[in-house]
Amino acid sequence: MPPLFTTWRENLLALAFPPRCVGCECDLRDEAVGLAALCSVCREDLTIYAGPQCHKCGAPVVFAGATECPHCAGDFWKFETTFALGQYDGLLRHLVLQAKKVLHEDAARALGDLIVEVRGESLLEWRPTHNMAVPMHWGRRLWRQTNSPEVIGERIARGLGIPALSRALSRKRYTARQALSAPSVRRRNLRKAFAVRGNLTGARVLLVDDVLTTGATAHSCAAALKDAGAEAVAVAVAARSFT
Repeated sequence: MPPLFTTWRENLLALAFPPRCVGCECDLRDEAVGLAALCSVCREDLTIYAGPQCHKCGAPVVFAGATECPHCAGDFWKFETTFALGQYDGLLRHLVLQAKKVLHEDAARALGDLIVEVRGESLLEWRPTHNMAVPMHWGRRLWRQTNSPEVIGERIARGLGIPALSRALSRKRYTARQALSAPSVRRRNLRKAFAVRGNLTGARVLLVDDVLTTGATAHSCAAALKDAGAEAVAVAVAARSFT
């Protein structure tokens, strides 16, 4: 859909349906907000990391510049770094879960806008050339009708001014939900599960997902991207989970 048409459509929808907070559904017309459609009260409730984060996995750390932390020490991943909004808890967890539903894509858009608002400067400093979302298998997509990482990724791409390649990365086979698998078997479940269309020689890919837990999904995607020639892969997620 052409960007101009998308903007007009969004403006018309805003007139017909006044903006509401995706967290508590209060009216936002009389409140100054940032990029994301969240009221000031909900913003205060979000578990956003304000201090330094682990360069490798995005977890909060005591000292800036940490290349790994107790949560990722000893892990080998094909991606170089992680940008996370905050901990998978409270309101942030609620928004991530809402974003998975087709009738609540506004939550996914808000998460993408919030990532740009909070981490945009750091993301641009990393110099991404392409934006890709962790893909969903077509069978699961047919059931869910939406893929929240793709919606989040589109908003990040728009905010950063980089291309979003929605079809370049695909999931070749149906895999069990990672949340239902033990951490020790998650990476094995996803081995060779993703494929890349086209040549990515020299690309710096920003890979978007909703949550990073063990890093198995991002690792498998990054491996496929690097096999296709990507120079580096960074992961951007709405939340960092440790369970």
